[in-house]
Amino acid sequence: EAEVWRQSEMQISSQVRIQDAKIEEMRQQEQERQRHIAELERKLEELTQQPPPAPAPRELETAAPAPEPPAAPPAELPPEPPPLQRWYVATGDDELDKLLEKQLIDLGPDPLKGNELVRTGPSKYKLGDKRVFMKLNAGAVTIRDNGRFVPLVQWLKDVEPAATGPRGSLHDDDLFGAMDAASPYAQHS
Repeated sequence: EAEVWRQSEMQISSQVRIQDAKIEEMRQQEQERQRHIAELERKLEELTQQPPPAPAPRELETAAPAPEPPAAPPAELPPEPPPLQRWYVATGDDELDKLLEKQLIDLGPDPLKGNELVRTGPSKYKLGDKRVFMKLNAGAVTIRDNGRFVPLVQWLKDVEPAATGPRGSLHDDDLFGAMDAASPYAQHS
């Protein structure tokens, strides 16, 4: 048993010496790397402190002065994305109303074509002066159209753009600004 103990002790001692040698070799490599880094940093510092070499006299006579590069414009931050446009804001707490709002947002810019959608009651809405009845069908908003329910996307394809009043009508906020330039009234103002 003592012999086995001695052999294992010798093996461990041998392994420790091998590991110590590897550690010493790695330490030397690290010191060499640090010296090399210090030397490169010193050379870089010398190069940055030296003035640029002057051109030879003959080059001065023939070389035209180099135009200065245009000053770089100040770095501008990219514009922030516009806030999310909501074409309809859910006013009810039912799933249909909330899903309607989400699907209209997902459809992109102005899916209602300038029309205003107003909830008048559960599943009941008004688009402009037209009454609209909606329901959920398999997790999708559907609209009653000619006695049958069609998906929201399909229904929106048939929605007419909102009617705008003629220039100068009562629908304009600025009556005088809406006058035609050829009008005799516009010429006297």
